[in-house]
Amino acid sequence: FTNDIYYRYDEKELVASNYEFIDACTYNDKIYLLEVENKKENTHNLILSEVTNNKVSKKTIVKENIEATFNKLFVDDEGIYILGTVYKEGYSIDLYALEVNFDLEVVFETNIGGSGIENLSDALLYGDYIYLVGDTTSSGGLFPGARKQEDGFIIKLSKDLFNVEGVFLS
Repeated sequence: FTNDIYYRYDEKELVASNYEFIDACTYNDKIYLLEVENKKENTHNLILSEVTNNKVSKKTIVKENIEATFNKLFVDDEGIYILGTVYKEGYSIDLYALEVNFDLEVVFETNIGGSGIENLSDALLYGDYIYLVGDTTSSGGLFPGARKQEDGFIIKLSKDLFNVEGVFLS
């Protein structure tokens, strides 16, 4: 983005060491910007902004003090989807999905994972489904047959409540 359309959440400066730009989508002549404010190690405020006519028209902190990393932002007729990984107590790291409405309010969120670590490498929104690509150290649950080492996966999720429709291991 050029400096004239990309504004920080706090709009004080375009570059700040504690902010990180994650992703952006254009939808219906609006730009949606996803960024995080780094609070402390692995703890962030997740910030979503809507830009209309080169000005921030809406902005919100979607999640505060969350121990997670975020990778992807998608927007379509039905909502805004944010994907990443969330750190849970102990050894587990799960995939994390949020649906946000056009008022920038969280509609639904969920963790997707097994007993080990799931890492999101990439995602694709296609029709009514979101496809997640990554690797896992989990076995059982969503990942039967995983070898307790890093196995690759593709997960097919419905956009509606992020229901798992299929898991493919490699």
